[in-house]
Amino acid sequence: TVETRAAPVVAELPDLCGHLEALQGLLAQSDLAALEKFAEIRPHLGMLPEHQLGELENALQNLELDAAHRHCQTILNGL
Repeated sequence: TVETRAAPVVAELPDLCGHLEALQGLLAQSDLAALEKFAEIRPHLGMLPEHQLGELENALQNLELDAAHRHCQTILNGL
């Protein structure tokens, strides 16, 4: 049923928010440690819409930390 499938997603939401907030804090400071943090939390981000995750990942790969910060904030605002 829908309820059975939705429950794990809801249970993972606090963890997802925590991971993204930690990343957001590093991006706000233009800290390159955000790259390591993203690599660490990437396996936990699979529930995000593919286009949002792709935009965030591309910005980080191109070292566009301001853009990555904006993408991360947009994702957090949508959760």
